[in-house]
Amino acid sequence: MIRRPPRSTLSSSSAASDVYKRQGVSKAGPVRWEDAPEVLNGTLPGDPYTIITTIHLEPGRLYLVREPIYLSRNGSGLFGKGAAIKASPEFNANCDRLGIAHTEKAMLAISAVRDQHLCLNNITISHLEIDGARSSDGSLGPIGNLRQAGVGIYARSDISAAAGHSVECGTGLAMERLDCHDMNVQCVGVSDWSGIVLRNSSLAHIANPEYEGFGDDSLLNNSLKCGGRKWEWYCNYMHTLYFTRTEGALISHSRFDDAMWGSALDLTGAYNTRVESCQFSNIRQAVVYHANGGYTREGNNTVMTDIVAVNCSTIAVIGSPYFYLSNLNASGVRWGFDLSGGSVAELWNVTLSLGGETPSATGSNMSTALILADSGNQLLLSRSVVHFEPDSSGCSVVLLDSYGTSFDVAVVVITESDVTADQGLDYIVEYSNPQSRSCAAAQSIVIQDSRIPSPRNKADLSWRGDCSGVLTLTNNTNSSQQYQLHVH
Repeated sequence: MIRRPPRSTLSSSSAASDVYKRQGVSKAGPVRWEDAPEVLNGTLPGDPYTIITTIHLEPGRLYLVREPIYLSRNGSGLFGKGAAIKASPEFNANCDRLGIAHTEKAMLAISAVRDQHLCLNNITISHLEIDGARSSDGSLGPIGNLRQAGVGIYARSDISAAAGHSVECGTGLAMERLDCHDMNVQCVGVSDWSGIVLRNSSLAHIANPEYEGFGDDSLLNNSLKCGGRKWEWYCNYMHTLYFTRTEGALISHSRFDDAMWGSALDLTGAYNTRVESCQFSNIRQAVVYHANGGYTREGNNTVMTDIVAVNCSTIAVIGSPYFYLSNLNASGVRWGFDLSGGSVAELWNVTLSLGGETPSATGSNMSTALILADSGNQLLLSRSVVHFEPDSSGCSVVLLDSYGTSFDVAVVVITESDVTADQGLDYIVEYSNPQSRSCAAAQSIVIQDSRIPSPRNKADLSWRGDCSGVLTLTNNTNSSQQYQLHVH
C-alpha cells in the first residue's frame, strides 16, 4: 500500500506542529516604545531606540514603535515574555538617525550594514511577537507604497578587513519563540554571522499584494512573474528567512507559512546549516533555496531532517554542493527537487505527493516532475515513496528544462523507491523545448530497484543530435526495460 502524505493540512501530531503557537494571551493596552520605563532603563540616554543592555518587556504588552530598534552592544538582548512590538502608523521606514544605509528595512536591527564601529557577539531575542502589518487606515510611515514593515529582524556583521576589528565579530545570535509576521520582504535576514540559532518560532505572511518596492507595479499584478522557473529578480528577496554568508546555523522546531512571492528559506552562500523538525506551507517558490546567488562564497553543506511541507512549488532548489535531506513528508508540490548547478545531493526517506493545485500551477504549462534539472551532478534519491496526482500539464519522473542554452546534468540516480501515478506517467525523461538547447556534457539517468510505471511516451526518450546520454532502468517492477538514448 502506498503511504500518502496529507493533502492540504499539516499534521497536528508532527514534531514541529505543537512546539510553538502564537501567544494566546490578551495584549495589555498599547504603549509607545519610547514611553515604557523598562525600555528607557535599557536604552541609550536620549535615544530610546538604541538598546545598550538586556531589556525584559512587560509580559503580554503591545509596544508601538516608530523607528527601527537597534541592538548595539555585546551580550545585549530583548526578552519579550509574550509581548509584541508593532509598527505604529507613523513608523519611519527610512530612519535617518542611524546614518547607515539599508537599515531602514528592519523593525529590529542588529549591528548594521557597513558599520565599521561595531563588533557584536552573543545577541538574544526571545519570546516576542513582531508584527509588521499595516495600520487600519491602510498606510504605514511616510512611504506610500510600503504598507507594512520591510524586515522583522535584520543582522549583518561587518567582518571585512576594512573594518579593522582585532577580534572575531558576528558570532552568537539566538532567536527563540519568535512570532514574526506581515513583513514586505523577510521575517529574518542575517548575513556575515556565525553561530545562529532559530528555534520554536513561527514566521509567516511575507509581502502584501500592494507592495511596489521592487518595480513599477504592485506584486498583485506581477504575481505570475514569481513562480515556477520564471522568477523576476525581486521575487528572490521575499522569503520568510534569508541567511547569506553565514556559518553554523541551526533552524529547528519552527513553522514557515505564506511566502506567496518567494521561498521559505534562502540559504544563499550559507555554510553548515542544519534544519530539523520544521513545517512549511503555502510557499510560492522553494522550501529551501540552496545556492550561491552569484556570491563568490558558495553555499555548502545544508542538512534537513524531519520536514513536513504542504502546498509548495518545489522542495529544494539545489545550486550549491552538499545538500542532504531525510524524512520528508510533503504534498501539493509541483516539482520535487530542482537540480540547478548543485552537486552531491542526497535525498532519503521522502514521501511526496506531486501535482494538483500548487502555488505555481497557475500560468505554468510545465509538467509536474519529481526531478527538475538543467545542470548539476550526483543527485541520489533513495528509499522514497512518490505519488503523482492527476495534473492537466502531465507528469514525468525527470524534466530537463534549461535556464540558459545548454543542459549539463551528469548523474541522477533513483533507487529503492516506489513511484505511482493516478493517470499514469507521460514520460520518464521529458525535455522542455529541446530544439533550442545544446548539451554541455554526457547525461546519465539511472533508475534501479524501484517500482515505476511504464510511460505512455517512449519515443521521446532521445537526445538532440549534439547530445549524448543514457537512461538506464534496471531491476524495476513494471518498467524493466533498458533504453539507450539514441542520437538523431
